[in-house]
Parts: sequence; C-alpha cells; structure tokens
Amino acid sequence: MWQWNEQGLFLCDHTDRRLWRVEIEADGESRPLPPGPKSITFARGFRVEAQAGDAAGRLNALRLTLHPTGGQPIERLAVVFKPEENDFLRPETRLLVLGDSVMAGQGACALGSEARGHVPCMGCVLKAGAEAFLAGVGGAASDFAFARIDSDSLSLGFDIGRGTSRAEGYTVFCGSGEALELMERYGEALGGRPSGRPTGWNSWDYYAGSIRMEDIRAEMAAINDSPLKGRLQYICIDMGWENMWGDWRPNRKFPDSLEDIASEIRRAGFEPGIWTAPLQAGSYLPLVRHRRDLFCPGPQGEPIIAEGNGSCLLWDPTHPETARMLYDTYKAMRDAGFSLFKVDYIYRNYFDRMAGFADAGAGRAATARRFLEIVRGAAGEEAHILSCGVPYQSALGLADSARVSTDIHNFWGHIRNAAVQVSASFWAGGKVWANDPDFALTRCSATTDDPFPNPPYNRRPLESLADFWLAGPEASLTELRTWLAVVSLTGGSVFFSDSIARLNAGGIDLCRRLLDVACPPARPLDLFESTPPRLWQVEENGRRWTGIFNWENAPHRLEEITSGSLQSAAQNVWTGESIALNPSLEIPPHGCLFAKE
Repeated sequence: MWQWNEQGLFLCDHTDRRLWRVEIEADGESRPLPPGPKSITFARGFRVEAQAGDAAGRLNALRLTLHPTGGQPIERLAVVFKPEENDFLRPETRLLVLGDSVMAGQGACALGSEARGHVPCMGCVLKAGAEAFLAGVGGAASDFAFARIDSDSLSLGFDIGRGTSRAEGYTVFCGSGEALELMERYGEALGGRPSGRPTGWNSWDYYAGSIRMEDIRAEMAAINDSPLKGRLQYICIDMGWENMWGDWRPNRKFPDSLEDIASEIRRAGFEPGIWTAPLQAGSYLPLVRHRRDLFCPGPQGEPIIAEGNGSCLLWDPTHPETARMLYDTYKAMRDAGFSLFKVDYIYRNYFDRMAGFADAGAGRAATARRFLEIVRGAAGEEAHILSCGVPYQSALGLADSARVSTDIHNFWGHIRNAAVQVSASFWAGGKVWANDPDFALTRCSATTDDPFPNPPYNRRPLESLADFWLAGPEASLTELRTWLAVVSLTGGSVFFSDSIARLNAGGIDLCRRLLDVACPPARPLDLFESTPPRLWQVEENGRRWTGIFNWENAPHRLEEITSGSLQSAAQNVWTGESIALNPSLEIPPHGCLFAKE
C-alpha cells in the first residue's frame, strides 16, 4: 500500500512496514514525489504527474503521465525504488526477470554484489528468503520497458528515446509477498484474453520450408485415420507456403487461391491457420525498389536491411499506405476462411535499430503493437492470434496465445532450454493468454521408422548447454516424454508438429495420452532454487498433477530431487500404471516422473 508524507511517497507492506521510498527519474534527474499536488517539473521543463492507487490482483499501481514541452526528446522515464526496511538488494537475493528478455531465459540467479545494469524486460522479481518483491509494467505503453538494479536502488522504467508533443501514460505495478503467488497476481492484474487450451497440428518442425499442399492433405488424412480424429482444432500452415515475405500469396507448391486452401482444410474437419511475418518485406519485392518511404529507416535515413528469410526491409505500420496494405492482406486471409493467425518475427531487436517512423511521435513498443492491432482489426475478435516473438508488452490484450520459448526441436539442449523459458513465464498462462511452449514433439526411433526424422542439418556434439542449437544426438523417448510433461504442465497450447503419417502406433498413442491429460497451468515450485525447475504441481477439483524432473546426466532418487509433499501412490501419465511415490524411486537421466494423484 502507498503512504504519503512530507518526505514523499513510500510503498509499504500489509503491516505498514515501509519497504521502499519511491522517486521519479527522467533522463538522469531523480526527484521525490511531493506531498501536495502529485506533479514534478524537471529541470528540462517537462512535467510528470503521478497517481498512486491499487491494481487488480491485489497489487499497487503507480500511473505516470508525461507532459513534454515542445516536442523535445526524452530518453528515459523510470520509477525508482530505494530500500527502507527490506533486504531485497543483498547479494544473495534471487533475481528473476519477467517477460521476453535474454535474462528471463536464464532463469533465477543470485543478484550478486555488482550492479545488474540496464535490462530490457517487462519487470523483475526479487526474492529474499521467504519474501519477494515484484515490479513490472502495468499494461501496453508506447515505449519498451527496462529494469535496472544498482547497489542502492531498483528502477523500473521506459526507454523513450524520441521527441513527442503529446502526453504519454505509463503504469507500473508492484507488490510484495510469496514469490509464486505474487507472480500469479501480476498476471491477473495485467489481464488479457486467455483462450483455454488451443490444439492443432503445425507444418514447421517436420517439413520446415519444404511444405506442400499434398503434405497437408496426407497429414490431415493420417490424423483422421487415427485416435486423434476430432481432437485437434487447427491445421496451421507455417513458413514455406508464401510467394515471398511481404508478398503473402501462395507459391507454386499450393493452390493459387487462399480460399481453396482454407476450404479444403475445413472440409477435412479442421480450422485453417496460417503463418506470416508482417514486419518484413523481402528485398526483391517490387515495392522495395522505389517506395522506400514505406519502410523504417536506420540512423543514416536509409531503410534498415535486416535478416529474415534472406535480406528484408521493415515495414513502417504508421505510414497510412502500409497500414492499409497490411489490413487488406489479413482481411483477405480472414475472408478466405483462415481463423488462426500465427504472427512471427516482430522481434524487439529489430525495433532497437529504427530511427523513426512516418508518425514522428510514435514509440517503438506502440509501433510493434500496431502490427497486431492491424491483424486483429482485419481478422476480427473471433479469430485466434498466436503471437510468436512479439514483445510481451506489445501483445497484451491482443494475443490469444503467445510463445514463451525459442524454437523447440527434438534435441535435449532445446528441451532443457525451453523448460527454463517456459517456467519463467508460468504466471501469464491462463491469465494473460494461453502460454504456447512451442510444439509437442514425439518422433524418435521408438515412435517412427522414418529414416529422415529431421530436415538436413550440420551434425555436431552438444559441448555446452549454452550452445545447444541442433547439437548432440536426436532426443530419445525418455527425453521427449520429459518435454511432453513440460508442455502438459504449461496448461496452454498443444500443437503437434511431427509427421503424423509417419508415426507408429506407439507415437500416436503418446499423442493421444498427451491430449488426455488436460491439466491446468502448473506452478514450478522450485523456480527460484533450480534451473530448470525440478518440481511442478497443480491441483484442480480434487486431482493433482505432479512433474518431477531429473535434468542431470545421471539417475537420481526422488529424495535427491525433491522434498515436496507427495502422496503415497499415483498414476503414471504415459503408461497408466499405478506407481508408489517412495523416496527411493529412481528417475533416469533427462527423465521425468509425470503423475496424476
């Protein structure tokens, strides 16, 4: 709760203990909030109004309104928390970054004695003993957020880096309590449009860019000839169907008409889904040659040339002509019958390179959000938008589901890496959107006789978990069951991406059992102690699902992995067998005990 006095603004816990003194910082000038009118005029002339109140989810909210002067450029605006009666900045405190950030993908770590510096993210959690503190953005804003931890303060702010003549609003949510509950409260406070558990099949992981319509037909037939019939909602055609990035017409591997593609998928009993990358335009697109005004410039004024599927330019969605073309593209897809839109490649690092937009006052986060706004406006409220790579804060309230990991492939390094990322975003699942952990993969030597289970790649050993991409041997059945347990405990999207037509009976049965589980989003109970977490758990209607993971290269007994509360008996999800959860039960290397109690 907030407390004002002659010294300024303080954030207190439920016992009225003063946790932090709160100041506002703009471009290096930090000022306390006065006890009278809650407004600060900074030395450079711009003014910031502050309104302290409550947010949903039993969190505190501080709403700031920035009033610039004469369009002058402003680099940063931040809320600064300076410790009063707390130990949150001690070196042994555990730090977890929230949102789509490189640090978020590394899991929880000790704060250490050195300053953490500037971290692009939605927010962060500091856990000191049994108590935690969270500070995060309170919704979509024009500019991307950051956290900065110094030896004597925590700042949560926004990288503005532009001039504007209009008022801008920014909100910060914060609160203290038990760490996992606090994070769930944050998800509740943000709100969104969660969509249950979307299910389907996607072409990418098995076929990659080689996908053809005849492959889609074969996979739909295989699904309908299996126990999976009627259980998958979407068939999503991923990258490889398009003529060129920026020219979203079917290529020669598909029928000429989007209507023909969508109607054939629907006749087979599925909802049609389609992948696009709306930010990029291939450098050979005719418009690129002479209409440079439609694209985002870099510091030298020329359009940015970035890497996508080859060299690409980046559309400026604030240009009215660009916005109209993008709208027409997605409206045509929706009118053709597509109902799921996988929106990809709107990465934060692209926007960091942009020097401006046709709308000179537009912020980078708002510009990233504009792409999803255009898709939503064209596709309508009933369509499902899967945000894949869009910065979290730009997707709030627009995405029905959102990817919370980098690409999964059937390799142990990918599985372990994705488990870290998925667990760090558990708080959003079922509250902000449906978390999408990427594909539920089952193919290995035990589930398919396919001599070429993967597209061609350069084989190399897995020498470091930090350098995992397509490294090491392809995953075993034990390792894939571990990944499927993570997918299930995420409680979000379940999209298969193997060739269903090439799975044997055991592979199909594994897919069926995953669909049978249907557990709600689980908590990674040791999120701040283990990376990846070793114990996930969720209870609903008297049932409890538990995942106990062994991420190590040697077998471990249950008692060596967790001291968590377990019942004496449970059912193995993958085999249906009853098992005794005694402390000496052994879990193999890279294995998981996934049980329903």
